[in-house]
Amino acid sequence: MSRVMKGSRLQDIAAEVIAKHAPEIVRGMRKSDRIARGDTPSQIYNRSVQQLHQALPAEIAAKAQELEMLTDRVDEMQARVAKLEAKEELNVKETKRLATYRNRLAARVKDYNEAKAALDAKAQKTAQHEAVLEVKEQALKSAVDQLEEQAGRLSRRGEELHQREQDVSRRERILDRLAEDIGKMVSEIAERLGVANSLRAIRDRLKSAREELRDDGPSFG
Repeated sequence: MSRVMKGSRLQDIAAEVIAKHAPEIVRGMRKSDRIARGDTPSQIYNRSVQQLHQALPAEIAAKAQELEMLTDRVDEMQARVAKLEAKEELNVKETKRLATYRNRLAARVKDYNEAKAALDAKAQKTAQHEAVLEVKEQALKSAVDQLEEQAGRLSRRGEELHQREQDVSRRERILDRLAEDIGKMVSEIAERLGVANSLRAIRDRLKSAREELRDDGPSFG
């Protein structure tokens, strides 16, 4: 197993694990495909989990600050309207001013209500994002854990195979030395008995068979 895994392959494995543990999370298109489709960079390069965790509360804070400003504007206009309405009588100029203030107040209340609705929607969206991000983080953690476990198994398997190869090589060396020693002893005995030629033919055949077996190599299950 290569020590370096390309990002797309790691994403493929992570996507398989996510599909298993969190099927509601759908993997998006590859960036190369989206670029070819003509998507803009802002559409392609999504914010990371950490960025979303940091950005969403900031976006809510910005909306809340805007709402606070609109509240002050509504209060200010309400005070002006109330001041004029408190008078027993209004001249023509004050009457026109009161109508203007009431229109402005209505517009500001409308802006306030729209901002309040936007803030509520953003808060709800944030809660949904947080829930989805939590699921994604758990799924990615599970994917990483599985990849690390798989890498550990492969590493241990490689060490076991290496050890077995060393054991086989050591046994072969021992057997080679024994065969050589036994061959010398048998040759001496054959010479004395006068069957050296027949023995050499047998030894050559055995040597040939042994080379054939060695070429096949050891099999590791």
